[in-house]
Amino acid sequence: MNHWLFKALTIIVLVMHSPNADSKSKVNSAVKGVETSIKINLQIPRIKTEAYFRPYVVVWLETAKRQPVETLALWYQVDSASSQEDGGKWLKDLRQWWRKIGRNEQAEYDVVTGATRRPGKHKISWQSHSTAVLAPGDYFLNFEAAREEAGRTFHRLGIQVKDTPSKQIFKIAAENEFGEISIQLEN
Repeated sequence: MNHWLFKALTIIVLVMHSPNADSKSKVNSAVKGVETSIKINLQIPRIKTEAYFRPYVVVWLETAKRQPVETLALWYQVDSASSQEDGGKWLKDLRQWWRKIGRNEQAEYDVVTGATRRPGKHKISWQSHSTAVLAPGDYFLNFEAAREEAGRTFHRLGIQVKDTPSKQIFKIAAENEFGEISIQLEN
């Protein structure tokens, strides 16, 4: 085998087996994990203003060490034939999420992306699965909203995934761009 080809293959193997090669190790089937369900009822309030724009909203989960686990929902102005611009360029206004996840993993959140939502009540559901379960421990559930020519709202809620079956209920009071948020965590 050529010397340079052997070196190239060795480098590839080392990178593939590096502990840092898999950035998705926060949701890890190698660790004894727990199947987890998160159900969120999120309200977008009606705000009386002359020029109202629907807020961009993102919800994501991160470890106690503030490492991203997964984006659960991302609502922004998606491309369509009727839209005059790509709303993706404004995702950076979701500052906390953008700095932590958005700018680095753009292809990763296509599955959870949707259009902005009208004022009212909305549901978000997330279910871990057998190949990607959460290790028991502490996590943060983050909520962020930003609206053009308006404010930003950010909430961080500490949650705990237990190693025994449990059901936990949380509520976050209405504030600015979010109405009341209720969360049900089951594992």
